[in-house]
Amino acid sequence: MLLLYLITAGTAVTLDSAAKALQGIQEIFEIVDRRLAGGKTYLVGDTISAADITFAALAAPVLLPPEHPVMVSKIAELPIEMAAVIKQLQSTATGVYALRLYREQRQVQ
Repeated sequence: MLLLYLITAGTAVTLDSAAKALQGIQEIFEIVDRRLAGGKTYLVGDTISAADITFAALAAPVLLPPEHPVMVSKIAELPIEMAAVIKQLQSTATGVYALRLYREQRQVQ
């Protein structure tokens, strides 16, 4: 509880701001979904680029890829509502794409 208090007190997170942030994330995922439509493997061109790496890195906090070197949270350990959002995002074409990049391009040490 103390950690939750410190996080929310220091960042002014409210239910409303969290809902707006999630809406923004979902809108970005929809944009990337459209960009990947038609079976595209990468955002730009036929090979992995800085755009792909950047997107995967920025999406990692909401996808929790197992191959991420720092984020080791397990979905099963999260609150049910948070786990449901993460699973929903992982199931989108964008989520599948970003998780694939981690799986194929990131070697777990």
